[in-house]
Amino acid sequence: MDELFSEFLTDTRERLDLAEAALGQPEGLRAAIRQVHTIRGAAGFMDTPRLLALIEAAEIMLIAANARGGMSSGEHATFQRCTERVRGIIAGAEAGAEPAGDDAALREALAAASTSQAQAPHSRYRFSWNDLSAEAAAARDTLTSLAPVAAAEGALTDAIVHTSLAAEHDAQTVRRVPLENICRSLPRMAHQAAGMIGKHVDLQLEGGAITLDAALALEVRAILIHLVRNAVAHGIEAPAERARRGKPEAGAIRIAARRDGDALCIDISDDGAGLDLAAIRKRGVENGMIGAAQAVRLSDVKTLGLMFAPGFTTARHVTTLSGCGIGLDAVKAGVEKLGGRLELESRHGAGLLFRMRLPQTGAAPVITIDPAHRIHEHLRPLLGAAGYEIAEGEVATPAIAEERKEQTA
Repeated sequence: MDELFSEFLTDTRERLDLAEAALGQPEGLRAAIRQVHTIRGAAGFMDTPRLLALIEAAEIMLIAANARGGMSSGEHATFQRCTERVRGIIAGAEAGAEPAGDDAALREALAAASTSQAQAPHSRYRFSWNDLSAEAAAARDTLTSLAPVAAAEGALTDAIVHTSLAAEHDAQTVRRVPLENICRSLPRMAHQAAGMIGKHVDLQLEGGAITLDAALALEVRAILIHLVRNAVAHGIEAPAERARRGKPEAGAIRIAARRDGDALCIDISDDGAGLDLAAIRKRGVENGMIGAAQAVRLSDVKTLGLMFAPGFTTARHVTTLSGCGIGLDAVKAGVEKLGGRLELESRHGAGLLFRMRLPQTGAAPVITIDPAHRIHEHLRPLLGAAGYEIAEGEVATPAIAEERKEQTA
């Protein structure tokens, strides 16, 4: 099987898991939409019309549900049917034969759900994470909560905590991956996407040896796919237009990574036409985001800010590359979710530059210690040295202890 296609299938399966997990969390609908949108964007690069049609219908249903304020139990069931069907298609593709079946009824059910009245949201999804890092973190938290009853065994507790912290650190180190690993398929994706709309692009990566936490890798890859797709669809001009402007026929997209202290900085740039600020202001007025009088006075910086408004897009029609209503707000939300920030620069006639700054390992985990207990205070330097943010307060009694207390009452 083609390596790029195999990677797409694996990525799709993982994102379906993340989307279903998100729907089981408060405010998780938009997170699920971002995961499905990423699948849709990648599917647009591949020859998977059946899978693409299902994912597009599912995305439209999720967007409609989000606009109404939540999903009904029926919509949850329909979405689950869709994910199960997509997983079946993936399994068939991996086995070398697409499973038989007609998806028309399922697509109609998704479309019907998109126009149905909203009902009370209903969650019934679970998500588990059982890698070494999580297990070590759980052991650490358990030891911390039990520390008051083990004050007399401080030395032993210290040794065990040292071990769990070391295990977690080792797991995080092992789980770091080079940026080039998650960007390996992007040049080919960009080339295929450009060919679909009659363009030519070359994508170059700099700083690919720089590593990032594997826990961030999937989200960073989704952000890069979105920005590369935007560059192909909106930034890079058609060959004739580039020739008229004296540019090479093939547009250039560049991803450059570097370390800056404890941060990972990634620049994504293209040599396209840049943004038409007048068109952005006009679209902002059309979408009701700003008034006509305000648009006339809007500064260039604030005009660029409109690009990150929820639902803002300059695309007039839905295609496999753009125009479904998920714009740069999804990218910005994804970066901020990772504890980072995103900046945009437009160079008229010379392209766009996105500056993404991310913490190397995400936001620091927080551990609460009770200053009333000597053993907790004894752990402070250990936890601080390991990079944990320390908060003071009463440590919650473990739920299992509460259950036992009720049983013996």
